[in-house]
Amino acid sequence: MQELKKVDLQKGHSIMVASAEKAVMKNQADIDSANTVLAKLDHAIKGLEAQRLKITKPINEGLTATNNLFKEVKLPLRTAYDILEGKVMTWRRVEKDKREKESVRLMEETRLENEAIERKEAGVRKRQNPESKPVEYERKTAPVVPDLKHTDSTNVRKQWRWKVKDINKIPRSLFVLDTVEVGKLVREGTRQLAGIEIYQDEIRVNQKVF
Repeated sequence: MQELKKVDLQKGHSIMVASAEKAVMKNQADIDSANTVLAKLDHAIKGLEAQRLKITKPINEGLTATNNLFKEVKLPLRTAYDILEGKVMTWRRVEKDKREKESVRLMEETRLENEAIERKEAGVRKRQNPESKPVEYERKTAPVVPDLKHTDSTNVRKQWRWKVKDINKIPRSLFVLDTVEVGKLVREGTRQLAGIEIYQDEIRVNQKVF
């Protein structure tokens, strides 16, 4: 029965849409008739909306109360989580920076040691018999600083982020006009805005249905 009523209602609505599409405005009488129908449609729409709210309002209020309850309960847990996670990631950044600097230091130290070995070789070769096999000393290899992923138990993944460095170089296509703020300014009486035309337009006002 419920589905039958729904079908009947949808059929009636389809008829209304078809009538609206066929309507032609030729004279004032047509306009008056259309305005009367519009007022009745507006009244019907508001009636349906009132029925919808009657059903959904208590549901939404229940959802809001439930969400607020769990939000309140989760808040200290989320706060503790964020604090601890922040400390872990800060330590990782500091540790990563230290390891990178240590790696650079060890590579530079090894380079200098190998240069000293080369100078030593050159000195020995000068004193060597030209027919003798050129002396060669073993070169050193820089120690490898362990990567954090091999020593830290934290699970991480790479993620692309961004930050503004020079707002004047950002492509214009990435800027979005704040239409809400523009509308607010116009409603408050602003009549001139650079690059924007502010004008008056007509909107219909529905008649009351008695």
